[in-house]
Amino acid sequence: MTSRESLMAWLDDYVLNLRILSQRYLEADCIEQRAALLAPDWLTINWYDSLWLFELEGIKASGYPEVLDAGNVAEYCTTSKFAEFASRVALNAADSDQAAWNTAWPQLPISVIELDPRFVAFRTIHDWIVLSARVLADRSDCLEDLERESYSNDRTTKERRDPFTRPIQTEDEDGEPVGLLCGNLRERLVGGRASYIGEPGYLIPDWRQVQRPWEALRYFHCRGLILPMEFRYGPLREQTDPRLARFELLRPEVFSTYVSEVLAKDQPELSEAWRDRPAEDVRHDPRFMAHKCGFDTQIILHIAREAMTAMESEIARDDLEVGLVDSARLRALEDGEALYRHLMELGRETTDSEVDDKPEKPN
Repeated sequence: MTSRESLMAWLDDYVLNLRILSQRYLEADCIEQRAALLAPDWLTINWYDSLWLFELEGIKASGYPEVLDAGNVAEYCTTSKFAEFASRVALNAADSDQAAWNTAWPQLPISVIELDPRFVAFRTIHDWIVLSARVLADRSDCLEDLERESYSNDRTTKERRDPFTRPIQTEDEDGEPVGLLCGNLRERLVGGRASYIGEPGYLIPDWRQVQRPWEALRYFHCRGLILPMEFRYGPLREQTDPRLARFELLRPEVFSTYVSEVLAKDQPELSEAWRDRPAEDVRHDPRFMAHKCGFDTQIILHIAREAMTAMESEIARDDLEVGLVDSARLRALEDGEALYRHLMELGRETTDSEVDDKPEKPN
């Protein structure tokens, strides 16, 4: 089994799980069946469950599986690509109101699309596919571990069937749900929590010197995906996490600081080397992209809840004028009560000192 075939077997399983979840919760596994999910304002739709569907569309838009042969010319996703995708689907919608969104999407500011949870779901899986294609072309040894895992799972004897079109089931013969019932599906994409375990060699500043590149990418991707777990157990309880100084999508300089101060904190030479890396150099490091693909999927949920809280506060302010909400409730909303209640639901114990040091809110 070649590296390409091993990677396709891994990703095909992910596509099938996305289709099952989309069918189970949305009764659709293609966006054309749910064009209403493309309303330009994501706050007006039930966006959370739709993220699986947008991940599925992101994989299609990447050009998978042919993109795996594109190598370094494979292109990462942009806001304009997502706007074109949304505009095209809207244009063909049967509903005239939805068809009118065709002209609305290209007019949305880049800053608005960037913080749309649907775009982030679409972009991060799209870019993970493109990253895989680029690394596959750049590092011929990158998937040796994945190849061995594929052999151990006896995938070598199976003939590939198109995961986008093959029949699927959401329930078994007894009516029990099929597929994932809990947990983060993205973790399965990178091999589960086992990928959380890192090695010092993964942190070598020069990507070309990393001895186990595929495992390093899985590690950095998973470190981003476990953000809710870190809210609950640390590193916030032990140290400051530079990624959470503000609730924002990951930037290269924040990533290098995170590696320097958190991952390499006990290795002075590595820590200093990462601290001194230029942002543009970090931007082109596959490990940054791998981490961003994971981290952005989690932090956008907090950014989205912040936006929803702000909207609720604005509605409450209007209702206050007509006597539908009291001033105490309004003050609670303005203080971000809803967002911090959500963090509590994740299991983070917000102590008095933590409340005093709340992360700075995005502008």
